[in-house]
Amino acid sequence: MKKPHELDSHNPMRRSLLLGAAALSVTGITWAQGRPLKKVVYVPPFTGLISFAPDYVAKAGGFFEQEGLDVTIAGTKGSSQSMQQVLSGQALISRAGSPEVMKAILEQGAPLIVVGTICHGSPFCVMSAKAKPILTPADMKGKVIGVTSKGGTAENLLDTMLVRFNIDPASVRREVIGESPGSFALIEAGRIDAFIAGTSTRVGLQGMKAPMEWFPVDKFAPLPGQVYSVTKDTLASDPDTIVSYLRAIKKAVDFIIADESKDKTLDLLAQFHLAALKNRENARADVTANMELWLAAGRDQVLRNVPERWEQGRKLFAMAGAVKAGPASELYTNALVDKALA
Repeated sequence: MKKPHELDSHNPMRRSLLLGAAALSVTGITWAQGRPLKKVVYVPPFTGLISFAPDYVAKAGGFFEQEGLDVTIAGTKGSSQSMQQVLSGQALISRAGSPEVMKAILEQGAPLIVVGTICHGSPFCVMSAKAKPILTPADMKGKVIGVTSKGGTAENLLDTMLVRFNIDPASVRREVIGESPGSFALIEAGRIDAFIAGTSTRVGLQGMKAPMEWFPVDKFAPLPGQVYSVTKDTLASDPDTIVSYLRAIKKAVDFIIADESKDKTLDLLAQFHLAALKNRENARADVTANMELWLAAGRDQVLRNVPERWEQGRKLFAMAGAVKAGPASELYTNALVDKALA
């Protein structure tokens, strides 16, 4: 079995940070009344992105420990791999795009269930050159569009936009590109006409003052963004661990919101050596832009699965022929989120 790549390190600064966090609050061992912390593996779809700040802050800030958890943040390449780690028992909880989760559950019969929505709006954007802008799905016909992985969230959203506006998906060629501002060079070289990537990439390009145009995918394909999911077996056998995980994430989100300058947040993220932190001002903007997605449905809805958003998303995805039609309520549960936020 391939060992997940741990993002956290054990350097002196890291140990000092955790000791400081423990001094400011109840430690995980005290919380667990003398029992050792429970080991949990969490798998985001990519690594090293500020988009995953709540999980990184929960780890570096000691919020997981407060909830009795010892969390390893493992790395994969794409939502499909993230879910597969959970399905194979190598991880307890994944973060993935809602389109992949819907397809996995409804079309592949994966025994997964969504336990929380962290991004109510999609973090994905379509970026193109200012000289040759791509501003609507109609502009994509006959073009080459970059996506972050074959069959991943970006490509699913691309197909949804195209079908919704009666454009044959086969009329648009796809090219797999990296999830980074560097992918804009492919547009400048004429290899692609636009690409779809996340908020962090868009903010990075804006910080570099790249000559680009962009629009949020939500404008034409309003689906839930990124979600936390577990197996149905885990939901039945170990709900308390998931509640603890979600409670720690909510604490991290509250910490980031309260951190007006975002300096404390960036200091915690520095423990993971994220490339985006090389430009602190861009990183600050990146955190803020992602925070807007966590709060898109209102602060009282943080982490909750908003029924209206899910119903709209499944209906739209079904219209695109990606999944079968039906009630979205079979895809998620709010039972654990409600306990975590109580």
